[in-house]
Amino acid sequence: MDKKLKLAVDAEVSLERNIVQQQARLADVEEQIRTCAESVRQIEGDLRKALGRGDPSEDLERSLQKSKVDLDRAQHLAAGIRDRLAELESDLLAARQRREETFAALCEKWLRKEMKQYDATAGELLRSIKRLQASFSMLRDLRNGEHVRVYGDTLGEGSQYVGKQRVVLLGTFNRSAYLSEQQAHPSADVIRTVRGEIEA
Repeated sequence: MDKKLKLAVDAEVSLERNIVQQQARLADVEEQIRTCAESVRQIEGDLRKALGRGDPSEDLERSLQKSKVDLDRAQHLAAGIRDRLAELESDLLAARQRREETFAALCEKWLRKEMKQYDATAGELLRSIKRLQASFSMLRDLRNGEHVRVYGDTLGEGSQYVGKQRVVLLGTFNRSAYLSEQQAHPSADVIRTVRGEIEA
């Protein structure tokens, strides 16, 4: 894997792991909040009863104060974790964007290389089509086309479509040349070369 892409992927994975850890922490803290809130409600009820009966309430008041402090702390902790999660999610979006941009840059580099290879192959195909069409043209010109069947008999059923093919050359694409009926039409030089090879 490309070094820059690996760094981007590793950063993204690390952030995703951190988010999962923070979400688990938040779930634990939210459970703590529920437990503390229930404890506060329970102690407040017990304190009301004790005060109503005239019982000593110092222990309950200390327990209530401690439970309220624990609840307040847990609520602040949950808020802090939520803030951290928001930061991590923002960082994760940025990391994904960096990974995608890195991948797109690598893809562009690969496409440029692949386009050169494709154009070389497509160019060879177009040259071959023109050479086949040159032989067809020469056979057609013999005795009013009497020998054209040699072309079809030799190349098979697909031979009737060879001259109708359109070949896209990406690096030097010209729409009008591509749409032209003349794209596969052999030049006089191609016909002369093919004639020389046939007669050799």
